Amino acid sequence: MRYAIEYRDAQIPELPWMADSEYSRIQAQIQHFETIWPEEHRWANVGFVEQTREQVQEFQGYWSSWLFMQFGFHSSLALLNHPLFSLHLPPTYTKTPLSFADSTSNQARYHTKWVAYFVRLIVDKKIKVTDPFLAFTAAIAASIIYLNSRVDEQEAAERGKLNVELCYHFVQGMGALMPVLTDLARKLAALIQNYESPIDTELIWSIIEYTKTISPGGRDLQFQGVSGLESAGGASGENDTPQSEDSMGGALTFTPEASMALNLEQISFPTF
Repeated sequence: MRYAIEYRDAQIPELPWMADSEYSRIQAQIQHFETIWPEEHRWANVGFVEQTREQVQEFQGYWSSWLFMQFGFHSSLALLNHPLFSLHLPPTYTKTPLSFADSTSNQARYHTKWVAYFVRLIVDKKIKVTDPFLAFTAAIAASIIYLNSRVDEQEAAERGKLNVELCYHFVQGMGALMPVLTDLARKLAALIQNYESPIDTELIWSIIEYTKTISPGGRDLQFQGVSGLESAGGASGENDTPQSEDSMGGALTFTPEASMALNLEQISFPTF
């Protein structure tokens, strides 16, 4: 988040493709965390899609933490490679290498597909989540999918619009329980209504910066905590699974040590 805000304000003088840039440092930290993530908790090994509503509810402590990590990892890399950055180049940027532009575009698309897929799983399984951080990550994904769908071929663009609407309804549904999210839902609704108009970059920036808001009583409400969830039934399929060998969780603060600070002794683990 700090990187995104500093980028917007042109406070990052270095070129992101250089080895000593802030972009490269953050990318390296996230990738380092990927190397220490336990194999048994990776997407390919946990079988989340196959979990019944009773199993999710029985081990909700584990699945809450697992979903938090999945959303955090993919949304971190999606935000780091947000296409809005290419529309808002600082004065020091003269020419972007095409290979770097392709790499950031591919990463943004790849990781937003995973966020949208997890949202779909939560909706299909009728899992009630109570962590506003998940809504924020869904909004980040929606803003990226929105920008990509503005330039995609018609079929891909239509799929993108459906995923933006999916993320909007996800955030809106959580907003019914947490008023702190109602403003974010309104911004996503405005984004959907803006498809036939010029891109409103200020609206997208306001979605990206939605890390806190002010309650009616004037108190700061921060996005915090590990998500709580409870399952109410439903089923999910694999047809829209992003094409990859694996998916795993990541650090909200980009520091591996902070991510691994979960008190695993207090979590009941399912048997894989």
